[in-house]
Amino acid sequence: GHVPRHKSGDFDFTLQVPAQPVQRVLAAIPKVWRTGLFGMELGGDFAATLQLEGRGEDLTIAPEFRFANMHVIKAPVNQDPRALAGPVSWTLTFPYGIPRTTYLGRGGGTFVPSAEVPSLLREAIRVSEDANFYGHDGFDRSEISKALTDLKDGGLARGASTLTQQLAKNLFFDGDRNLSRKIEEAIITAALEASLSKNRLMEIYT
Repeated sequence: GHVPRHKSGDFDFTLQVPAQPVQRVLAAIPKVWRTGLFGMELGGDFAATLQLEGRGEDLTIAPEFRFANMHVIKAPVNQDPRALAGPVSWTLTFPYGIPRTTYLGRGGGTFVPSAEVPSLLREAIRVSEDANFYGHDGFDRSEISKALTDLKDGGLARGASTLTQQLAKNLFFDGDRNLSRKIEEAIITAALEASLSKNRLMEIYT
C-alpha cells in the first residue's frame, strides 16, 4: 500500500493486490471460516486495487478488481456452476438444517423457461434489480463504491448486488454473513459468469 499525505490533511491511499491464482485466494481463507466451496478447483487469476481519497471531510472509496481467465476445473456435485447450464435439480445442503432443492428446468417446482416469460416482465426485472446486467462481468463497481461511501457516512447499507451475485448467494450459500463468505460469493459470481450465458443467468433468476 502507499499513503501520501498532504499538508492540508488530505490524503490518497492505494492498496494493491497483484495478480495471483484464484485458487490461491480461495485456499487463503481458513477452513474454519469457510461456508462452502470445499473440494472446488478453479483456474484463472485475481487482482485488486482499493483507492481512498480524503478531501477535508469527504472520503471517496473506489474499489477495482478483476477475474481473468476464470474457469472451473473440478467441483463436487451440486457445487459445479457448469451443471446449471442445462435443466437440473439443484440441492443446497446447509451445515445445519434441511437441504433445499430448486428445480431449474421442466419437470419440477415452478420453473418457467425464459421463452415463456413475457419479455416486458424480464425487462422490468432487469431494470429494477440490475439495469447494467448485460454490460458488466457480474459486479457493478460503481454501485459497490456508492454502498461503501454510504456506510462510511453512517447511512444504511444500500443494495449493490447484481443478479449474478444474488444467484451465487441463493444457490451456493446459507444466510451466514461474514467477510470470508463475501469473498467466496465473489469467486462463485465470477465462476457463474464464466460458465453460463447471460440469458441462462437471467432465466434462472427469473
